[in-house]
Amino acid sequence: MPWVTDLTEFSIPAGKACPSPVIDCHDGMPVAWTIGTSPDSALANGMLADACSTLKDGEKPIIHSD
Repeated sequence: MPWVTDLTEFSIPAGKACPSPVIDCHDGMPVAWTIGTSPDSALANGMLADACSTLKDGEKPIIHSD
């Protein structure tokens, strides 16, 4: 069960937008995501906590991030 994640920063007229998704490599669908205004550890940790909350008993995904 491989998952991939990355944190990206976009400049938009209102400021910065930083999406942080986790994608399931099996079907390409997002497992969880967070969006904030700063690419910080709170954003990444929140996304990982949300993704982990979707796991069933015994599931242990491998997570890859650049």
